[in-house]
Amino acid sequence: MFINIKYQDLPLAVEEGKHYVVYNNINDLVVKVRYYSKYDDERLEIAQAGKNMFAKFYDTKKHGDYIEKFIKEEL
Repeated sequence: MFINIKYQDLPLAVEEGKHYVVYNNINDLVVKVRYYSKYDDERLEIAQAGKNMFAKFYDTKKHGDYIEKFIKEEL
């Protein structure tokens, strides 16, 4: 079962629109691709913020624990 990232409890304090962009369906994806292809500065700012957040806070052990917990809850 696919769960949209915007409805997941993420292990990092990331914000939609600041660190990443989510699309809801194929039409929304097309709209966002067109939008961000026109606004390089905004796209690059979001990408850089996401990269910085990831570099500062990502922990492979915590991520593994998070995935394991998620899988166990789904089984």
